[in-house]
Amino acid sequence: MELEIWHSTRYDFSEAVFLEPHVLRFQPRSDGAQLLQEFSLDVDPQPAGMSSGLDSAGNTVTHLWFDGVHRSLTITCRASVETLRDNPFDFLPDHCRSRLPVFYAAESDALRPYLHRNPHGLGEPDQIAIFASRIRDAARGELVPLLTSLNNTIFERFERVTRQEPGVWSPERTWREKRGACRDLAALFVDVCRSLGIAARFVSGYEESELYRDGGELHAWAEAYIPGAGWRGYDPSRGLAVAQSHVAVAAAAAAAGTAPIVGTYRGSGVTAEMETEVRVERRVEVLA
Repeated sequence: MELEIWHSTRYDFSEAVFLEPHVLRFQPRSDGAQLLQEFSLDVDPQPAGMSSGLDSAGNTVTHLWFDGVHRSLTITCRASVETLRDNPFDFLPDHCRSRLPVFYAAESDALRPYLHRNPHGLGEPDQIAIFASRIRDAARGELVPLLTSLNNTIFERFERVTRQEPGVWSPERTWREKRGACRDLAALFVDVCRSLGIAARFVSGYEESELYRDGGELHAWAEAYIPGAGWRGYDPSRGLAVAQSHVAVAAAAAAAGTAPIVGTYRGSGVTAEMETEVRVERRVEVLA
């Protein structure tokens, strides 16, 4: 499937401000699941400098810096991506490592950041770990059935909501409230996996779906590392194993490492308003 992505973000400031250096993550990755065919990035005002590279998690990032003062900042990206994975289960698991506890062997050092859990409340039962153990027992410790069951359980038992405020809820809050935005449910999925010794990470990107009546929005899901398959995506807000309809942009151990825009401005008593628009559409070939 070929997908066309258009993503625009605009900041308007009440007074002219100094724009500090910004870090952008908008360029979709190329891997076994997707192929980036075209990508362009437009910034207004024109940056004094621009440089692209890889961050510590291997995501493509663009660094911007500016001269002078400005009343607005607009960042627009366009991308054409071919998604390649018809079947999200097109792999042969390493049967020697397909049960819990997962033995990552040679990958252990590289996967260490994706196994780390933030401390939970001292003296309180770890409800997420208890929940994880139930999922593990129901799947009889089989890794792939466990991940599928976890994905489906979060989709069925947790309400998906739209939150305009920034940030990701803690897994404990999402668990307690039994609801969350796609990014909150993804973070919960990641934490459940790590409580069981399964390497998992947070992913930010786009999704082509009829659910988006206004064209689309930035989306989030999770990836788990499966011996014999590598990183494989699971979207608990949809109850789907990730395949052709998802386009990954950035993945990291924590959600903050996938933020599309990181930057600040300087100005006294200045207020800012942000508008963002996303469109994700299938490319339709016109036959002559």
